[in-house]
Amino acid sequence: MNQNKKNSLRYLIYIAAAFAAFFFKGNDIIMNIKNSEDADKEAFSVERVIDGDTFVLENGQKVRLIGIDAPELEKQGEEGEYYANEARDFLNKLISKKRVYLIKDTSETDKYKRLLRYVYLEDGSFINEILVLEGYAQAKEYKPDVKHFQQLKTAEQKAKKSNEGIWGN
Repeated sequence: MNQNKKNSLRYLIYIAAAFAAFFFKGNDIIMNIKNSEDADKEAFSVERVIDGDTFVLENGQKVRLIGIDAPELEKQGEEGEYYANEARDFLNKLISKKRVYLIKDTSETDKYKRLLRYVYLEDGSFINEILVLEGYAQAKEYKPDVKHFQQLKTAEQKAKKSNEGIWGN
């Protein structure tokens, strides 16, 4: 076999190996989570959405999205906040009955025993950021869980500039 054919064969083997590694390595590559240091991710299916920043997993555990605050729904006779139903419906459309990846910051749970997490879809979409960017929630700093606060604050500034959702006229 001449040198060109050997090099071509090596190249094809390399491409095939890279292709196989991409498809068989698992969710780490497929997810394409923006921040690769987030190695402690857990995958769950979403049972139902409660409001614009809270949902329930298939195992019954409630999850509160870190770094955002969506408008509150009507409760116990108190009127709901502007855009609360829209925020809930949008989150429902994004994650209900889907598999999500939960990533912890510092705190495990809040005072209501809800898991505090950043949430990603299998395609790598960062749900916390999408809600802010689309104007369904605002960025809110909840110390000590501030790992992605600046990213969420930047998304909020973009939403305000574009008059998205709660920032609309």
